[in-house]
Amino acid sequence: MNNLVLQSERCHNLCGGDNYTTRTEYTVDVAYLDLNLLDTSRNFHRRDDEQGVTCLVLKSNGILVCVDDNGKLVWKVDLNSVLENSSDELIVGWFSVQILAQEKVACCLNRCRGAIATVSLQGNEAPGSTPLVELVGEFENGILAAEWSYDCQVLALVVNQEEEDEQQLHTMLITLTNQFEVLTEVVLESCSLSDTVSESSLASLSWRPDRKWLAVFTSLRRDGDSAEQNSNPSSIVRIYDPSDLALKPPALGRSEDGSGKLLQNLSGPVLAWAGSSCSLLLATAQSIGSKTKICLIESNGLAHGGFTLRDKKCTVNQMAWSPLTMTGGGATILAIHLSTTLGEVDNVVREEKVQLWYRSNYHWYLKQELRFSPSTRIARLLWSTVDGDYLTILLQNGCSHHYKFRWQECITSPSHNNTALVVDGSEILLTPLAQALVPPPMSALSLSLEAPVRHISLTPPPQITGDTDHKIKNEMCDGMLGMAHLSDNSLVVFGTRKADIRSKIQAPEVLAQLGAKTINKAVGFNESTTGISSPCVFHSLLVISVSNDQVGRYGRIDCIAVEMNEPRSSVERILHLKIKYSLMTDETTNDKKSPSAASVECIGKISVPHGRVLTLSLWKDIGTIQPIPSDEVIISAFVQIEDGQLFEYRLCGDDSTGKIARCDMEPLLEPCPWIVGLRQKLQQTDDHRIIGMSWRRRLYCGEVLLADSITSFHVSDRYLCFTTADASHCQLKFIAISQLFELDPFMGASDENVAVVSAQYEPRNIERGSRLITTLANKPMAVLQMPRGNLEGIFPRALVLPHVLSQLVAGNYRNAVEIMRQQKVDLNLLVDWNPTQFLDRGAKDLISQLSNVDHLNLFISSLRNENVTQTIHVLPPWLLHDFSLLTPEKEQFDFSFKVNEVCRKMRNLMGDGVQVGDALLLPVLSTYAKEQPPQLEAALSLIQSKALEQEGEIEFRTLKKKPPLFSDRAQSAFQYLAFLATYEMLFDAALGMYNIDLARAVARNSQMDPKEYIPLLERFRALPRFYSRYEIDLRLKRFPQALRNLVESSSWDEKGNDVVHISNSFKDCLFLIKKHKLHTLGLELFTEQTKTREILIDLGDRLVDSGDVNNALTVLLTIPEPAPIELILKAARRCQDWRTYFSYAVPPQSTETSLEARALAFASQARDFAHEMVSTAATAEKSQKSEILSDAARIMLDYGKEPTEAVDLLIQAELWSEAYRVATFHGTPALMKKCKDAAVSYAHAAIDDLSERVRTFELTMSRYNEVLDLRKEAYRKGTDNPPSENMQADESASLFSASSQLSHLTGASKASVGSTSSSASLSTVISVSSEYSSFSLSGADQMNRHKSKYNQIGQKASKQKKKKVKGRTKVVPGSERELEGLVGTLESVCLDVALSESFTDCITFLSRNSNILVAATMYEAYQDSVARFQDSLSNKRRIDLAARRKHEETARREGTKEEYVVHPLERNVEALKCADLSPDVRRFFDILPPTHLS
Repeated sequence: MNNLVLQSERCHNLCGGDNYTTRTEYTVDVAYLDLNLLDTSRNFHRRDDEQGVTCLVLKSNGILVCVDDNGKLVWKVDLNSVLENSSDELIVGWFSVQILAQEKVACCLNRCRGAIATVSLQGNEAPGSTPLVELVGEFENGILAAEWSYDCQVLALVVNQEEEDEQQLHTMLITLTNQFEVLTEVVLESCSLSDTVSESSLASLSWRPDRKWLAVFTSLRRDGDSAEQNSNPSSIVRIYDPSDLALKPPALGRSEDGSGKLLQNLSGPVLAWAGSSCSLLLATAQSIGSKTKICLIESNGLAHGGFTLRDKKCTVNQMAWSPLTMTGGGATILAIHLSTTLGEVDNVVREEKVQLWYRSNYHWYLKQELRFSPSTRIARLLWSTVDGDYLTILLQNGCSHHYKFRWQECITSPSHNNTALVVDGSEILLTPLAQALVPPPMSALSLSLEAPVRHISLTPPPQITGDTDHKIKNEMCDGMLGMAHLSDNSLVVFGTRKADIRSKIQAPEVLAQLGAKTINKAVGFNESTTGISSPCVFHSLLVISVSNDQVGRYGRIDCIAVEMNEPRSSVERILHLKIKYSLMTDETTNDKKSPSAASVECIGKISVPHGRVLTLSLWKDIGTIQPIPSDEVIISAFVQIEDGQLFEYRLCGDDSTGKIARCDMEPLLEPCPWIVGLRQKLQQTDDHRIIGMSWRRRLYCGEVLLADSITSFHVSDRYLCFTTADASHCQLKFIAISQLFELDPFMGASDENVAVVSAQYEPRNIERGSRLITTLANKPMAVLQMPRGNLEGIFPRALVLPHVLSQLVAGNYRNAVEIMRQQKVDLNLLVDWNPTQFLDRGAKDLISQLSNVDHLNLFISSLRNENVTQTIHVLPPWLLHDFSLLTPEKEQFDFSFKVNEVCRKMRNLMGDGVQVGDALLLPVLSTYAKEQPPQLEAALSLIQSKALEQEGEIEFRTLKKKPPLFSDRAQSAFQYLAFLATYEMLFDAALGMYNIDLARAVARNSQMDPKEYIPLLERFRALPRFYSRYEIDLRLKRFPQALRNLVESSSWDEKGNDVVHISNSFKDCLFLIKKHKLHTLGLELFTEQTKTREILIDLGDRLVDSGDVNNALTVLLTIPEPAPIELILKAARRCQDWRTYFSYAVPPQSTETSLEARALAFASQARDFAHEMVSTAATAEKSQKSEILSDAARIMLDYGKEPTEAVDLLIQAELWSEAYRVATFHGTPALMKKCKDAAVSYAHAAIDDLSERVRTFELTMSRYNEVLDLRKEAYRKGTDNPPSENMQADESASLFSASSQLSHLTGASKASVGSTSSSASLSTVISVSSEYSSFSLSGADQMNRHKSKYNQIGQKASKQKKKKVKGRTKVVPGSERELEGLVGTLESVCLDVALSESFTDCITFLSRNSNILVAATMYEAYQDSVARFQDSLSNKRRIDLAARRKHEETARREGTKEEYVVHPLERNVEALKCADLSPDVRRFFDILPPTHLS
């Protein structure tokens, strides 16, 4: 669907204006110098401020000239000077010049003399010096053909050589190196010397681009042959292996019909070998009657494909494949130079043409035709080896025409059905994509013109004005599609004469035509004065305005174009043409197809400042277009010049001349030949955005790079759509236009712009190599052209969802449902886009518009309690804003009840008054089945009630028809309901309704075995009422309802019979309560004390077994007398409620003997109970541990009569004062001393642990600073991810775990030095076991149990090998994990509140019991530790502050905006704080003088 557009056309005179028209003096070849590959010391008189092009021009008489980029002569040499006898005759026949960059010479060839000469391109550095010319050698019989390989490494020649001994003349194929050494040679033809070979013998050579094969075309004519024989010589195409010149089998060009015959009637020695992008085809010409066919030969020698030229009686002179794939196209271009004859026999005029052919989908399109004046002859066709879009045509008069092409789609606006216009010679193929995707090369319509089309410019959309007759004016011009610029410089206006072409496909016609003479006269073109050889005097035609007169008789077209510049002119001008043509048909002839009368006027020629024009384009209006007054209409187009600068051409009024001024938009980052300008109308001014694609396939919006490596793009009303060509996968991507207007064009790749660019909406995977043609407005379809050339329409989600929303906003629910079903869009979107509006109006519209009930059922069955606009079909904020969907009602809507609300709303609208078999019955059933939980009982009840109402139960009994529930309509309703819920669920629901007949009707069409369900239903029918319901509830596992029915059956005293047996006693009820844990319901149903007692006893026993011992004890204590003593004791002992336990352990007695027995019993039980409590205290937390040990000591003291063990337990709980009180109360000096000694021992151990804590804290803080610097540096260099804000220290990863922090110093009291065996037995081992821990407290070693592992005292000299523990991973030094462990260590060893309180209690006890010195030492150690902790933390804060200030100074000095990195774990370290001792202790030591404490 692409057209080849001429972007620029320039004419250069390479010979200083000399026109060589003689037979012997004309330009034959040109070669362009790549100065970067040659000696840069050579002065080619090149300007320093411009990268010019220097070329070598060869004339047929042997004159070789070097011309710089300004057309000035640099040097000139005569190649005939090195030939023998050069002064005796005029030597002509020079035909080739080739630059050998490695050898830094130019090689020239002579056909007549067979000479090979070289011209040195370096060595003579003086200005005006002449290069050195050397003769390499001569072939006596001349050179028939010569061709250099693409890399200029090998030269192939076809020459004639005589063999005098054999009296033979051989036509030889010879290959030479670039050093002119013979590689290989082979004989092509042989004939006798008496048969002189005619000078008109033909030969041609062509290399395959990869130099793998060499093709040779020979067509020898002999002087002795007749005229008929010479008119049809034997022409053969051979293919050789250039390494040894062996024929490649099959080596001859043969036909493709399978006969193996050689190609006949090959015309002219023309060969051209394509590259890999065009299947490596070899092209040659073949005459078939009056027509000429281009044959395409594959590498195997067989002809395959080809095409016939449109011109009759033409001669193919040259062919050239573009060596590179043209940007935007899928294959190379074949340029054909042909000559046609015009006029009669006596007055024959020869016309030179160059046609550009392109293949797509196995069809060859004629995309461009370049015509030249009859007096002009073409010498060479040259494609650029660097830029595949650049073609140079060298004329024999010394002029060169340079053409720059580009591919571009030609698609009309949606008002013209998005019609695609494809150029194929003189035909325009039209396909309305909105109505039919006709695969190329076919088309829906076609328009034939008189000459090949050169350029098409479409009609712009008319501007909306406030005139009352504006609508009539637009309708008169709405049939115009565009203008075509033909190769003969004529203009054609085409379209349809009817105003509305959207109703059906109508063939276009020519509305007006302007001939070349009329155009030339209007623009003032004269070939003799300008020196331009091409008949086309302008290019890049652009229609900027279409209007008509007041009465609608004449149409007016304003268009602009770029004028063809004169040779060596650096200034281009924009032509403004005003065309006027008749809108009325010729009433005299009544011929509606004849072109109307037209006239053209050039109202202005405006010079383009600062360069040459690259593109002309119109603005595309985005958003709502407001009408403007007709006198304020401004017609404008923007102009991009070759360096990327943007200008705007503005035309105000009807007859005024336009002006060009610099656009207020900044240019793109690089020139873009494909460009679109967006204009958004605002209240005060207009906002503009420029979107362009560069030659390097980069997509820009202003100075922002949107995408790299794209293949095509298209701008619709809502999206910027583009296709990518990534190596992994290709996608069709979308960026909202509204998002593009949020870009800041002056910020470049800022974070805000990057966020907008990355917010691409719903990309779609496509086939690699696909190109986007257009997107349709009336349907959400994107048209793609596949690499093969065929069309494909896809429906991306990015187009479907906005289209669906637009239909929903307009209330067209039927269209929305159709497109959603086709494109598999979740139907929940019908509700979720605006739930409130759907419940208010949308549900009613949906029911009324959907004529197909299945669609309504599909919608109801797909409902879910979720918002699909946030899960499946996420709607971005800009799309919600476009459709005004950001409403507070939607935010307040509870989507967790969406299904139930929609179902109830739909059911209320459809009504319950439908009959069985009605169309809306099934949707009503769907609403019941879809509710959560499903209302299957209501659905079944609806079917039953409607069936009974329709048939009538009385009629059934009198007429003996089948039951209503077994009717066809009722059964079909059951079958439909089974699609939403299985038959098993329906059967259970019917049983749950206790309706046996309904259950049987449901089971009739199910997969249930009648041998199973019929006896079951009969049994239920035979049982008493409540007992039958009881068994049904048991089957359905509705145990609470079963218990209620069983109780009702017992209360009604239902009895069984001989057939069925029932059991409904309280024992059965209690069994059901126990089995299914229905105690709460049982207590509600039974009020008798005896029955509730049994239920409560079972409930308490169950709670004890399940572990809920506290509630079990409470339940058991609520049971009236007699109490279940054993269960109460069991529960009290399990929950360690010793007060309740000992209250019920021995029944109260009144005699003294019973009291003694009670005391003995309590003493035995107390010790066991206390030991159980102590065992649980080992695993409890510190606060709970003290309480448990205190309770255990109370039991030992009150019931066990063991004051010694009570004191040991209080010491373990670190309750010094209470332990000393008990020891004093019992008057035991040993126990009193034991309390003091334990406190002193704890004080010494605590002092040692304080020093270890301080040392560990300082070492860890040092390592923490090092690791923190490493982590920050890694983040700044980009070698690591930034730290997370939610990151917290992992306590399990610390060297001192949390368990160590909570019980760090508890071992001092548990294993005091003065403890007896009883206290030692209660001592436990407390250790820190974590992945990174290396600190432990152990009670086994009395000497070293309070010592850290960092302390070397007491350790053995030999190190024991540690066993590897499975599951542990090694921590990498400097990693994030090590940093987390270090922070955990700092938090663990810091002096917390629990440790402060423990120190306060111990210091207070020692001070009050004559151990003031130990207390003072403990106080001073704690205060010194706090000071060292604070110093370390203060030093850390000073380091951080200095680092931050240094970073800020560096940033200000270097001008960077890099933020200072703050790790989240630093906040944990900054929050560390040591807890102080109590104020009373500190005040006490402040009162006492230091001398008193020494």
